[in-house]
Amino acid sequence: RSTSVEQFQEFKKVQKSNLGLELPEDFVALNATYGSGTFCAGEFWLFNPFVPVFEVHADVLCHGFRRFQENEGRDLYPFDIFPKRPGIIPWGMHAEGHTFFWYTDGPSCCWPVVLWHFDLESWKTWQLTTTEFLVGLLRQEINVPIWSTEAQESLTLNFESGTP
Repeated sequence: RSTSVEQFQEFKKVQKSNLGLELPEDFVALNATYGSGTFCAGEFWLFNPFVPVFEVHADVLCHGFRRFQENEGRDLYPFDIFPKRPGIIPWGMHAEGHTFFWYTDGPSCCWPVVLWHFDLESWKTWQLTTTEFLVGLLRQEINVPIWSTEAQESLTLNFESGTP
């Protein structure tokens, strides 16, 4: 699926007005190219900013993480949460509930990837763009603690179109 330059520019205007920030261009271009879907045989999905449910995912997850932070404290949840800036905003999830965020400090092209590991109740940060992170993940060049080394080595390296 491809999106014209005009649609891309229109999206950027809507995104800025709805979210109050511009998402990283590599993430927007990735979604404009592939559309909604999952990677690694459904293990990992991206939230698609071209569909209204993107804002629902962001709102619901941010609300939940704010509640966790209120109940558990900043030791376990050290980041401010969108709409606070700098703070975290979600962009993807693992099938077992691990959540991928950006830390919205500075220009969006420089936002690092942040992982909330659901089982370990811990955070990991990579100073990578979304696409650098995904390429590193799919090429097995970075260790992502949601999979064992053996599980990461046996991942199905694919993209499946469709809304997860």
